[in-house]
Amino acid sequence: MIFNLPMALFIPPSVFAVHLQFNLLYQFWIHTEVITSLGPLEFILNTPSHHRVHHGRNPYCIDKNYGGTLIIWDRLFGTFEAEDAKVVYGLTHPVNSFDPILLQLRPLAHIWNTFWATPGFCNKLSVLFKGPGWGPGKPRLGLPEEIPVITGKEVPYNPSVPAYLNCYAVVHFVVIMDLYIDLLATVTMLSQGTVLLRIGVMILSLTSFGLLMENRPKAGILEIIRCSVFLGIYKLGYLRSQFSLLDYSYERKQHEHEEEHKDQGRLTLLVGNHMQCSQAQMGKSLTHMTRLLRWNNRVHVWSAKKMKYRYLEEQQTCHHSTEHLHHIIILKKLAALFPLILVTYFGCWIIQIQQKSQHLILKFMCFEELYKARNILSFLCCSSDLHF
Repeated sequence: MIFNLPMALFIPPSVFAVHLQFNLLYQFWIHTEVITSLGPLEFILNTPSHHRVHHGRNPYCIDKNYGGTLIIWDRLFGTFEAEDAKVVYGLTHPVNSFDPILLQLRPLAHIWNTFWATPGFCNKLSVLFKGPGWGPGKPRLGLPEEIPVITGKEVPYNPSVPAYLNCYAVVHFVVIMDLYIDLLATVTMLSQGTVLLRIGVMILSLTSFGLLMENRPKAGILEIIRCSVFLGIYKLGYLRSQFSLLDYSYERKQHEHEEEHKDQGRLTLLVGNHMQCSQAQMGKSLTHMTRLLRWNNRVHVWSAKKMKYRYLEEQQTCHHSTEHLHHIIILKKLAALFPLILVTYFGCWIIQIQQKSQHLILKFMCFEELYKARNILSFLCCSSDLHF
C-alpha cells in the first residue's frame, strides 16, 4: 500500500478502490499451470505464462513481470521475461517452515543484520532501498552469479504427518476461514478491540497449525492453549461463526438432559411421598385438591367475565374510535373539496357581476336612446311651432 500512496494526489479514492478490486479479481485465474499460452493476448495482458515467471526462483525469473493486469508496462520498462525453461517456484533461499510469523519476520531479520553489518551511512540506506542481493560494489539488484543454480531436483518442503492430523488441521482451518469471512463482512460494525482480538486468534491458530504440520515437539501444548482461548472467547461472544448450530445443538441436548434429570428427581420424590403418606393424609390431600380445583374454577369464571367486560369496553372504544375516524375522513374530504368550492363560488360571483354590468349597460343604452328620442321630439315640436 505504500507504493499506492502517491496515487492519492491524482486519482479519486473511489476510482482507485474499484480498479484495485478489478486487479485482484483478474489475478485470481492467472495462478495456474493448466493454461499454457493465449496467443496474441500475451503481448498485452498478464497471462498465466507471464505470471509463472514472476513466481519463479530460476535466475531468468528474478525481478521480472511485475504487472498485475497489463504486461505492456514490463515491456516498456525492461522487466519483461517470457517463459522459457520449466519454472521452479519459491524463494532463492527457501524458508523451510510453515510458521507464518517466522515467514514474515525472517526477511526483515536478514535486512536488519545486513544493515548493521554494512559500513557507511549511504551503504546502509542502500541496503534498505535496493535489492536484497545488493552489497557495496554490486549492482542495484545484486550479482546474478550469486543466485543459487536450479538443478531441477528441488523438493518442496513437505514434512510427513499422520492422516488424522491432516484431517484435524483441515477442519479447524475451515472454521478459521469462516471466522475470517465473517470478520470481513462485519468489520465496520465491530469495535477496534474486537477486530484486533479476532485477528490475534487467527494468527495464533495459523501458527499452531503450522507447528502441527512440522511435527514440532511442543505443538500439542500450543494447540491445547489455542483451543482453550478460542472456546473462551467464543463463549464470551467476541467470535461468531456459521457453525454456531453445533453449539446450539450441544446446549439444547445439555438442557434436555438437565430437564430429564430434574423430572426423574421429581418423580422419585413424588413416589417416596406417596409411599410414606397414610390413608388419612391421602384423604386430606384429596379434599384439599378438590377445594383447589373449585377455587380454580371460580377464578376461571371470574377471569372469563372480566375478559368479557374488557372485550365489550374495547368494542365500545373501537366504535367511538371508528366514528371519530369517520368524522376525520369527512373533514379531510371537505378540506380537499374546499378549493373547488371556492373556485366555483368565485366563478359564480364573476358571472353575476358580468350579468349586472350587462344589465346596467343595457339600461344606459336605453336611457341614451330615450334621450335621443326626446331631443328629436323636442326639435320636431320646435319646428312645428315655427311653421305654424
